Amino acid sequence: MWESGTSLCQVWSDWQRLYLASDQSVKSCVELFLFHLEESRRSPQYIKEFGWILGKLDLFMDTSTALCQHTTKQWWRSLDAMKAGNTARRKVGVFLSWCLKQGYIREPVHIPSKPSYPSGDIEVLTNKEVSSLIKTCPLDLLGHLWLCLCMGLRVAESSRVEHLKLTETYLVIGAKAAKTKSRRVLDIPQGHKKYVKLIRSQVNLRKRMEALRVKAGLSRWPRNCMRHTAASHWLNHYQDEQKASLHLGNSPIMLHRHYKALVTRRESEEFFELWR
Repeated sequence: MWESGTSLCQVWSDWQRLYLASDQSVKSCVELFLFHLEESRRSPQYIKEFGWILGKLDLFMDTSTALCQHTTKQWWRSLDAMKAGNTARRKVGVFLSWCLKQGYIREPVHIPSKPSYPSGDIEVLTNKEVSSLIKTCPLDLLGHLWLCLCMGLRVAESSRVEHLKLTETYLVIGAKAAKTKSRRVLDIPQGHKKYVKLIRSQVNLRKRMEALRVKAGLSRWPRNCMRHTAASHWLNHYQDEQKASLHLGNSPIMLHRHYKALVTRRESEEFFELWR
């Protein structure tokens, strides 16, 4: 033991980790985790993504052995061999965190990954393009457009209308609607009350938004441009990263990095006037 450079405490710690935890194999843990997602009523696409990523582990590690016998270094090597990107690494991290809560492993396994940042410059819509969208938008789609392009909700958040609470003065995004799973309250700007009554569930949203873009005469539609546009104007409106972060559900650092100085103060004033 001493010749190998291992102390008695380390031997005892390793023995506890390997033999006093559950004997569930990696493969059985994956099956139990996917069943848990189904029981939690997660979307089929969400479950499919986890199943595909976790299913690839068979190619890079022995999934028939007990989960607790795989070291952190083995997980890192397997993910490197898989050439797993940040999304895959985060999903494996979610899986291992769930396993820890179930008692299948005794200690957390930290999967390193870099935060994802959008490539290239952030692009926003001009006030002229926003005005054209508002004027040509069908009435039954206008509530969705207002939520995303004016209030700054993510498309997924605006689609979960059953978890949005609306009054004439504020909009509450419930924890089940928010991406961050954290409830937030948004003040509704003056003159925007009419949009509250227009919010409803949408079907064929992607096709309808593409048709609206064409009808409005927009030749470009940058990725996440509705949220980027709204975030830029709200940051300008508040002139305070903390307040803007509470509204948008992002960290102040991220808001400062991505949205500062994209639009002028005058452009922001015109933007909110367009919706009145």
